[in-house]
Amino acid sequence: PAAVYETANRLESAGQVALARQVYEQIIWRYPKEAWADMSRMGVQRTRIFALDESGDEASAKAAFNSVLQDFKGNSYLPSHVMWTAEGYYRKACKSQEQGDIVNTKKYFDKTLQTLDVVNTKFPASTEIPNALCLAGDCCRKLGDYQKSADFYQRVVDNYPAYNRAGQALFMVGRNYENMQDVGPDSQSQIRGKIKAAYKLLLEKYPYCGESK
Repeated sequence: PAAVYETANRLESAGQVALARQVYEQIIWRYPKEAWADMSRMGVQRTRIFALDESGDEASAKAAFNSVLQDFKGNSYLPSHVMWTAEGYYRKACKSQEQGDIVNTKKYFDKTLQTLDVVNTKFPASTEIPNALCLAGDCCRKLGDYQKSADFYQRVVDNYPAYNRAGQALFMVGRNYENMQDVGPDSQSQIRGKIKAAYKLLLEKYPYCGESK
């Protein structure tokens, strides 16, 4: 079932949610008592959430999302489900941005951030937290909120120094402060100090990180 589940995940990531749902349903039918079945049930609900959202029924999409939180409360795979939901919205935001659709770009980045907030607040001990913080940082950066983006990345650096993308997060702290130099003249010396501190720490703590080279 692992390979079949991976196929469903790939279809979902590619935006082929109807096909993904069919594969998830096959797993539920064939392996009803295995963990893959619960994961697939959540996958089915994700495809339903996205379908409702695309139809314009955002209230029902939100209700379906909240229903999953209640129905699978305590399930160890629930944080990952919420994270995957956020990633689905993120993909929609990026696609809208590529198409020049400003309204839906902001809408889906906002939905991504709202969903990531659920990961951060409801599952504070989850291994998904640093992933959620990095994705939130990227969303804020794409929305032009460089300070908030830097703050999310800084939380990764401070709280998850062994995370495999901690070096990249630290680099993004510096990059965000670089972007803030272009916003206005306020506290320029302070911003330059933060840029220097971030890149200095990057070289000291993560010398083999790709961003250090």
